[in-house]
Amino acid sequence: MPFVPLKELVMRRWRRFGIIAVAFGTLISAMCWTALLGLPEVDRPGIAPVPAQIVARTALIMDGEGQGTVTLVRRGGVVWGLTCAHCTDGLALRVRLFDPDTVLDAELVLKDDVADIAIVRVPKVARDLPELVLYAGEHPASLTPLYHVGNFHGSRMPLSFSVGVFSGSYRNLDGVLFDQTTVTALPGSSGGGVYLQSGEYIGMISRAAASDVNFIVPARTIRRWAIDHNADFIFEPTLRVPNLPTSQPADDPHALTVGQMLPHSTPGINLPFWR
Repeated sequence: MPFVPLKELVMRRWRRFGIIAVAFGTLISAMCWTALLGLPEVDRPGIAPVPAQIVARTALIMDGEGQGTVTLVRRGGVVWGLTCAHCTDGLALRVRLFDPDTVLDAELVLKDDVADIAIVRVPKVARDLPELVLYAGEHPASLTPLYHVGNFHGSRMPLSFSVGVFSGSYRNLDGVLFDQTTVTALPGSSGGGVYLQSGEYIGMISRAAASDVNFIVPARTIRRWAIDHNADFIFEPTLRVPNLPTSQPADDPHALTVGQMLPHSTPGINLPFWR
């Protein structure tokens, strides 16, 4: 057996130990993240995993000026889309579905530039869509794990899935209150839903200061706005679908103000829309 210097023998053992330690650390890290995020099981018979349900109701919205994200629901034999108002500023609205890839014309039904909420109608969608369950609370607790699906940079990275946590509530941006999250969001995420692990919809991406510092139109605001505009049928399948007009003036007198949305506020922050 050839002689091996003590120094080299020690280095070999340390290298071997380092490889084992890295592998063990990676395994432990993966286990911890899985426990933290509570990833849903993929083999539940007859029930699609929550991420699959989220992706199935998400599409790309195009208005001739940019691209964003829209959440789709089926009511009264018609598919309706919930998105941000600033994603509908152009003249020619279209919705792009994936798997299979299909582009359809859409109609603007309701729009509120102040609250940054819009509802569109997509008459020719044939696919089935999972139900959209709106979060019933005021806001989740800080550090609650969240999911987001958005079209990062529009059609370049469609249906991108990201995770993060709930960071804070009642952020005053230009006089309107938003909630803050750390889900990864990029231009094209606007209008994309943010969800609890249970699949409950807590809001949609509207603005951002960075990819992981973003602001959502919260579910509480969307619900109150929808009730005011006779559009809460989107979240309540038992309600009759009313005869809504095909577009509405942007300067909506029913737009929610800070005082209507919540009992207290923070100093205003001026941020661009994340589109």
